[in-house]
Amino acid sequence: MATEIAEYVYGLDNVQDIEADGDSIFKITLTGDSWYHAEDKDKLIYCKAVNQTITAICQKYKAIKDTERANVYYYDEYGVLLAEPSETSYTLESNILH
Repeated sequence: MATEIAEYVYGLDNVQDIEADGDSIFKITLTGDSWYHAEDKDKLIYCKAVNQTITAICQKYKAIKDTERANVYYYDEYGVLLAEPSETSYTLESNILH
């Protein structure tokens, strides 16, 4: 599972690093320039796509149930939290903070 997630995430242009905290919590470090120059709509689309893919991989390997989601947190290279999982119900969208 870790290999498949790493291959996917590192295939994205703006990812510097990914760390896992258990089977369903992930911290992705993005290059700040690409994030800060994007429009909020694009940030939402990006996060939802990454969240969907990571959740699907976790479900595929039975790390989480089919009704659960992976929780992905996005940071810039200085450690600023950019986006976090939505707290409202089971959704794969993120709350954009910056």
